[in-house]
Order: sequence, then C-alpha cells, then structure tokens
Amino acid sequence: WLRDPAYLQAEQYRSDQNLAARMALHARFSTSPIDWYAWQFQHMAPLVPCGGHLLEVGCGPAAFWAFNLADVPPDWSITLTDLSSGMIAAGQQRLGDAAQRFVWKQAAADALPFADASVDVVLAHHMLYHVPDLPATLREFQRVLRPGGVLLAATNGSAHMAEIQQVVTHARVVTGGDVAPDASASASPTTREVFAAAFGLENGAAHLAEVFRDVSLELFSDALRVTDPEALLAFVRSMP
Repeated sequence: WLRDPAYLQAEQYRSDQNLAARMALHARFSTSPIDWYAWQFQHMAPLVPCGGHLLEVGCGPAAFWAFNLADVPPDWSITLTDLSSGMIAAGQQRLGDAAQRFVWKQAAADALPFADASVDVVLAHHMLYHVPDLPATLREFQRVLRPGGVLLAATNGSAHMAEIQQVVTHARVVTGGDVAPDASASASPTTREVFAAAFGLENGAAHLAEVFRDVSLELFSDALRVTDPEALLAFVRSMP
C-alpha cells in the first residue's frame, strides 16, 4: 500500500481527513520552541532567488503555505502539485482567496508537467516514501531544476513516534487482539519502519546522493507531550 498510487488516491489521501488527524497531533502537542512550518520556511527562503519559481510536489492540503502566507514574497512563482485531486481541493479551500496566488496541478512525482531547468526550488516533504520508483522520481526533480537549483526533502527516522507503536501493541494484547502476549513488537516491520526504510532519516542522504551532487542534512528536533487520548486515537485510526 505504501507505494500504490491507486490506493493512495482512492483511500489514504482521497481527502485530507487522515493527514489532518496526524498534523493536528503535532500542532497541538509539539514541545518545540519553533513551529515546524516556520522552521522549514526559515531554511527555504534564503535559497529562493528574486522572482524564483518554487514547486512543491505532494503539497497535501497546503498547510505549509497557509501558515507562512504573510511572509511569502509577491514575486515568487509557486506551483503546488499532488497525486490526489482531493488534496488539491483541500489546499485550495484552506487558502481561500489566497489560492489564486498559486498554480495548482494534479501530477505524479515521476512525471511532472514542467520543462527542463524551469524550477529554482523543489519541495518534497514527507512524500518520497510513497513514490513507486524513487530513483526515477529524483531524476525527474533533477530534470526540472535549473543549474544551481535546490531540492528540499523532509522525512522521519525509524524511531519516529515509536511510543505509539508500543501503545497499540499493548492495547492489542490486553484486548485479545491479533498480537499474542509473547509476540515481539519487532517481529514484523512497523508502519514507521516501513516508511523509514523506503526513504528515511537513516538512508535518505544515500538515496539523494545517487542523483544529486551536494547533499546535506538539517535536523529538526521535536517531541510531543500528548494529553488528549482522543487525539492519539485519531492519529492511530488515520494510518492504514
């Protein structure tokens, strides 16, 4: 399911409902002194030339742009793409009248409808673990980037929110679910481990280095202190 475009469009990302539950947990309970979207923007903005063209692949409901809208220079040309038409619709609704400042396209990450060397910055946040052919997708990003252009790609590590897996495993045990009391939580890969293996903190640089000459890592440190069980349950239910 992780790299199945049909499933991702028809089920997991048909609308922004599942993603919204996961985003809400971070937004409500993050302990970081700086918001994730603000941190991203601070790192991205200096890389964009005057009048630059930005392309976000897998834009989701455009939460990044809604958060930073007041700081977006008017001369930036911004195109937002997503595999899901439902996500495009959710992003346009979230931005309201400001949606007219952006160009919206439904497109697969490995078949972008843009000319060679036409983009200054490509954003690919928390989506590269979904593409069916990662090398082909990265080459597509390279194709559309101008000489000296930059790809910014965010992902999680293999230990990302491991406590949730522990809670779910325990719940299945005490309720007589499909995990036996003596079963090891590591007997089969967890969802977070599957995501990280596809494109994660531990192997992302190696994947990128196969296509891009200069790769660097910037770490965003955060923790969640969750005080609402319903918010945690909503997060769990949002996953496949």
